[in-house]
Amino acid sequence: MLVPKMEAMGAKVTFVSGSPPANMAKLIAARGGQAPMDMIEILDAIVPSLREGGFLQPVDVSQIPNVKYIAKGKYDDLMVSHWTTQEGICYNEPKFKELGIPAPKTYADLNHPKLAGRLQIPDIVSGGGLSAVAGFALANGGGVDNASPGIKAIAKLKALKFWKRGAEALTQLKSGDIYAAVIHAGWCVRAVNAGLTVASAHPVLNDKYTGIVKQGLWGIVKGTKNAKAAHAYINLFLDTDFQRTFAKKRGVVPENLDAVRGLASDATLKRIMILDPAQIARMYRPDFSKANISAWMDEWNRTVAR
Repeated sequence: MLVPKMEAMGAKVTFVSGSPPANMAKLIAARGGQAPMDMIEILDAIVPSLREGGFLQPVDVSQIPNVKYIAKGKYDDLMVSHWTTQEGICYNEPKFKELGIPAPKTYADLNHPKLAGRLQIPDIVSGGGLSAVAGFALANGGGVDNASPGIKAIAKLKALKFWKRGAEALTQLKSGDIYAAVIHAGWCVRAVNAGLTVASAHPVLNDKYTGIVKQGLWGIVKGTKNAKAAHAYINLFLDTDFQRTFAKKRGVVPENLDAVRGLASDATLKRIMILDPAQIARMYRPDFSKANISAWMDEWNRTVAR
């Protein structure tokens, strides 16, 4: 929806495929040369690495007037938040009932023997991987400063596959190859829109937290010659009508506060997602500044991807 508007302004838009962690790796590989993109979509999990690496240039919010619609603290000198997702479990509800599998309430419920070989879990390098590890870690007595219990718990699950793109899980839910996927609720919304009968579970992690929030942000790559166009794209992305439409199609929670209003009137979003502010406040937001992601990767490769 935004491309025609950008083209009408004289810009050419080219999308670089890949998850935010994968695209950050492209920036690292290109260090000292021509960056492969002008702006990058960022997840909260890679914010510390992008800051430390100095890959971003300052954001000029005077060129992004739509920041007036997002809450204070949702943007700073380098990044602008644009949505959040709700990480959890999407499952084939009729199949669970047919097989007598209880609706999952926790990650541990995925250990059911009838789910062996019928699960998809996010690969650690996927868009949902680091948030999943953080959630499993907290649910198993660890946390971002000790991910080992979470990685070990994931390794014990008999997953059919570790997805790198969310569409993989959607495809296999549709084919019946899997009965459940650890994935954000937006993919469950897309599954419903595609005609599947699925339900979403926001896992209870401990006495304090139910469900996980993953933050999405925009950043402008240092040295780009197209900073003006990048600012314009971010501004369009924060537009109220776009954010509301995007939320309904993609199952994300907008950062534009005006766009959030009225989402609960959408039957699918109301059934699949958590939209009550009080419940959202009880969702887990991992502080990745306390995480040693390199150590997570090493243990994942030793334990899960061996």
